[in-house]
Amino acid sequence: MTIYFLTTQEELCRQIAQRLHEGFGYTVQVFTSARLFYEAAVTAGPSCVDLLACDYMAYEADEINPYELMEVQECIIPFFYYNTPYIKYHEHLSQSWYQKMKQHQAKHLGADRLFGLLPALVNIEKVLMAADILPSVVLLGSLLGAVMPPASLLENFKQMHKVQRSRFEVLSYLFAHKNQEIPERELCLYIWHEYTPQRVKALYSYVSDLRRMCREEKDGRMSIARAGKKCYCLTVV
Repeated sequence: MTIYFLTTQEELCRQIAQRLHEGFGYTVQVFTSARLFYEAAVTAGPSCVDLLACDYMAYEADEINPYELMEVQECIIPFFYYNTPYIKYHEHLSQSWYQKMKQHQAKHLGADRLFGLLPALVNIEKVLMAADILPSVVLLGSLLGAVMPPASLLENFKQMHKVQRSRFEVLSYLFAHKNQEIPERELCLYIWHEYTPQRVKALYSYVSDLRRMCREEKDGRMSIARAGKKCYCLTVV
């Protein structure tokens, strides 16, 4: 997976690139010039670049329309804005990006190819939502900061119950999207990057353990419920 990023926050984006490489094996190039970003993408072409991620602050709604530009160049590469003022606080970043890509590029790239990119979008969301990354992303930090888990609450819970890393990832993701119905498929893709019966079985075990821990809490601030078929919802009081 090769990703080109266009950003106004070069140092921060290089941290993101490093985590995507170390965590998921992605090759990420970071650009601070829109011209160089577009030129490099067109030169490399769809056979070498899998995804284009553009910071809305770098684009600044100038005269360049990336979708039209790629059509003119006959070089269509999946493209999304990873930092935008139009994301709502309750939205899943990866789903919002995916829907925008379908809206603008499905006719050229096909729905199956775009759906195949969803795990990568989930992984990018995972990195952006990290507690030490999100507050520094100019637009997302201000809009989505409220959904980040309070460090003290989760860390205390983790230490009290000696929560294993894999289970804590599930808890953190549910907390970051609290009061929302999260499909088991999304959780599996987030934790393991695949959705198989074996992973679903492991997820059931993790959630069962976490629900038991929540019930053992004296103040009972958190609870995890099965919200409909194949969905979970974490609430905090």
